[in-house]
Formats: sequence, structure tokens, C-alpha cells
Amino acid sequence: MNVLIIGGSNSQMKAGYASLLPDLLPVADIVNLSVGAAPSHMGVFRLLTYPRLSQVDHVVWEYALNDVNHVKSKGYSEDSLLKFAEHTLKICARRRIRLIPVLLTPLSEEGSPYSSYRSKLHFLFSHYGVEFCDISHLARRRFGTRVLDRSFFKDPNHYDPSGPMPQLIAAKVAEMIQGGGGDVQNAAPMFIEKRTVARVTRQFEDSSQEIFQNSLLKYAVFDPADPIKLTFSSSGTLTGMVVVAGPGGGAVDVLLNDEVQFTLSMVHDEPRFNKPLLKIIVFGSILNRDLHYREGDRLEIRWSQAPSAAICDMGFSFVEEGLRGDRGRIVGLLSEELFAAEPKPAEQHVRMASVPQ
Repeated sequence: MNVLIIGGSNSQMKAGYASLLPDLLPVADIVNLSVGAAPSHMGVFRLLTYPRLSQVDHVVWEYALNDVNHVKSKGYSEDSLLKFAEHTLKICARRRIRLIPVLLTPLSEEGSPYSSYRSKLHFLFSHYGVEFCDISHLARRRFGTRVLDRSFFKDPNHYDPSGPMPQLIAAKVAEMIQGGGGDVQNAAPMFIEKRTVARVTRQFEDSSQEIFQNSLLKYAVFDPADPIKLTFSSSGTLTGMVVVAGPGGGAVDVLLNDEVQFTLSMVHDEPRFNKPLLKIIVFGSILNRDLHYREGDRLEIRWSQAPSAAICDMGFSFVEEGLRGDRGRIVGLLSEELFAAEPKPAEQHVRMASVPQ
């Protein structure tokens, strides 16, 4: 049994619920692809770039807490986040992967009415016939309390690893997996357009690759000094760009058909963390518009000659010294593409760059 975990830092913590799963699921091969402080878009990217996706039986999905924070603190629209939660459902349905949604709640939502995002998320999973676990509901019933107060949390966005929450979450995840749940039914789309699929592009025209690797992940990446070029083979919407960002990440121009559309910062805003981080820049959240393309359109990404003009997604920085840097790298593009017919169940939906050894 192969289990994949995609989520935020609660799924990444060394003493969090994910660390307890191997003992509860001794026959499972568990791979954790979680990335902290990332929304549902990153989950789709991580899922589609996983090289052994065809062998996965279960995907544990844990993005509800991060998505709520991206709405409240980062200006993301609820529907854009729900759209990529739905893309995850569609990917699993086509590949017959069982989905285990684990919905965590930030401290700020305890004791107050749930956001409309969470209500829509409940309905979305129900629409696809997928059992989900809202951990706050489960914990309040288990511990006989009206709300989960500060004592259950390490900080506003993380449960206390020495408290009862990691054990509770891990036990519920194991129960759902062992119970055979998570089948995703085919259903009419709610937030995504008909005949639209999520697409990852990591193969570009004449671009040289290098390797970025840390303790959690390994990717072939691209240096914008050698401009990244792509001619689109179909029509769609360019959703965002996954990058390796850092204190000296620099700024890039994004051109469509030789016209600069915008300049983007690749300097992450993590003052206590001076190492490179995997981040996603979601264009709609900073442009307040979609970036559409048609078959035959040409995309180019290169270092900016006017880095001070850069705009920032939340979690990125305007620091002038960082914008003049050249340490950032491009990992890949995330888009939504239109198909004339419903895609085949096993279609990969990824143009993948090879990883040099």
C-alpha cells in the first residue's frame, strides 16, 4: 500500500501526526511531499510532479488551514483555492486514487463561525462522495469541549506536538485508510471549467538545468540567466509559477508574445530563515486578473533589467538588495488547459524535465 501526503507545515512537523503513521500503518510505504506555508495550488504541483504517482493508492490532503490563511492574510480568492482542491479530486478520480481529506483549523477560527471557504470545502468533498474529517469537530467531541483553546496549539497555526492532537489526527487518518474510504466519484465540476485540467510544465526550449535539493525535496531547476522559453501547444490560463526563492532571489520579467506582462520578486519574506525555499507565485492573487494564452503563444521568463519594478505575491519581499540578486530558480509552471474531449484516466498532465543524476 502506497500513501502520499500533501499538505502544509502541520503535515511536515517532525513530531506531528505524519510521524506517527508508520507505526499505525506498518504495511504502508508512506511518502510525505508536504511544503510549509503553501496553498492547494502547491498540492497539485507536488502531486503531478511525483514520479511514482501511478503506484499511489491513497493521498492524504491537508491544505484547509493554509487555504484559510491565504484568504484571510494573503488576499487569495476562495474560489481559486477551491478550484485547485477540486483539481486534486479530479486527478484522484481519473487515476482511481483514494483521497483522504484532513481538515485542520487555525486557532483564529476556533470559537467563531467557520469561513465560507470551509463551508464550500465541505460541500465540495460531499459533492464528489468523499468522506472527509474535520479535525476540530472530531476533537471537540472527543475531548468534550465547545472550542479548542490555546492549550491545544503550539502557535496560532500549529497544534502542540506534545499534546493530544497529533495522536488524534494520525489515528483518524489510519482508520480512514484501513477502512477503505476515499473513493472519488465522477461528478460535474463545481469550481473548474468543463474539460479543463491542471497542467504542470517543466520542460522548456533549450533551457539548461541544475539540481536543487534539500532534506525534503529534489528538483531539476532553471536559471533565468538562460531565458526560459515555451510555445504553448493548446489554450488555457497560466495560474502560477513554482520557484526556489531566497534572500537574494532576484526578480524576473514574464513576457507573453515578446511583451512584458509583469516583473516578479523571487525574494522570500522569511526573515528568520535565510535558506532557499520552495514557493509558489499565484498570478491571480497579485494581478487581480487571469493570464490567458492561446495555442502558438510564446512565453519567456528572464532576469529583469528593472528589478525595482517587481510586484510580490504574499510571502515574498520588495527588499532592494534581494531583488538585485540572482539566486532564485524556476521549478515549473502551473496552468489550466482546455481539452476538446474529456482526458483519458491515466493521462499524466505534466510536461516533465528529467532530473540529471
